[in-house]
Amino acid sequence: MIVTVCLNPCIDRNYYVDRAALHALNRANRVTESLSGKGINVAIAAARLGGKVCASGFMYSRDAARYSRRLHLEGAAEDFVTLEGSTRVNVKIIESGGELTEFNERGARLEPGRLSELKHRLTALAQSADAVVFSGSLPTGADADTYAYLAHGLDTLVAVDADGGALLGALSVRPALLKPNAYELTSATGLPCSTPAEVGAACRALHQRCGARVLCSLGGGGAVYFDGSSVYAAAAPKVEVVSSVGAGDSMLAAAVLALCEGADSKELLERAVAAGSAACLTEGTGLVLKDDYLKLRSQVTAQQIK
Repeated sequence: MIVTVCLNPCIDRNYYVDRAALHALNRANRVTESLSGKGINVAIAAARLGGKVCASGFMYSRDAARYSRRLHLEGAAEDFVTLEGSTRVNVKIIESGGELTEFNERGARLEPGRLSELKHRLTALAQSADAVVFSGSLPTGADADTYAYLAHGLDTLVAVDADGGALLGALSVRPALLKPNAYELTSATGLPCSTPAEVGAACRALHQRCGARVLCSLGGGGAVYFDGSSVYAAAAPKVEVVSSVGAGDSMLAAAVLALCEGADSKELLERAVAAGSAACLTEGTGLVLKDDYLKLRSQVTAQQIK
């Protein structure tokens, strides 16, 4: 079983426009809404790819029933610590060519004592889990070492997808897998990430600080993976991008499943890139559909690079 942890769930409100213009009136051709949050997205993507999943973290009382129904429809279990109030709303402006502009709310301030409650919950869940995945932003009031606090002592594989202080704060627990994008990797290491070779060097540098495998997503450029000894790169197959929101979460879900199943590094990267690319074919907070993933899987080939 894979446990995903979402500390800052959100509702994505997606506005589809021909082209977005700043300081001007924009008329939406269509508006959709998705129950989201990176940990929620990873749970749904992993379930769609055939994994046994339990979504945990924090959930807000006014929207808890909606999230519960959605997760159960996707075949994922849920075990949240419930907080009072409503889930934050994120606005996504999606242009006809797939370009994305986002306005994300920070969310409510974390109530004192609730982190320790969640830590007890995760400790119990981890006893029967193959992996615990921490992903997404931290709630207002949470320290940068929050993921490290929650992951400390968990006797299972730990994966982290975060940025800034949340990423750096998690390094102390020596996670098994990190999944930054190129911008996050540069921010964490101070190294350029313009080419696969540069990304590989930055992945090595991050690995040296915590011992983690590093999977760096490159958007339409595919991904680079450092497994602790070798660097692999895989280009993304050419697809007509409907929405890139959720592609990184689908990539992470596929990578964690592959890691838990003992796949070699080449296969892990190929599965991850195929899942991320497949997610771009679905609208809104696009998450991988298994049929799309299977069609693209054969189009992805990873190569070892220096």
